Amino acid sequence: MRDARLTSAEDRIVTDSGIEIAPVYRAPEEPAALADPGIYPYTRGIYPTMYRGRRWT
Repeated sequence: MRDARLTSAEDRIVTDSGIEIAPVYRAPEEPAALADPGIYPYTRGIYPTMYRGRRWT
């Protein structure tokens, strides 16, 4: 049975194309200039709650 801990050589995961894969991917931080939903210039939608309370018809 193989030991569950990885050695330093096994920590680096690479695709067949040679692209290194990060161990964890996270969403990028939101830029500070991004306005709230429902506030001009409406970059995040025209309604503050968007369509959560509306039926799709």
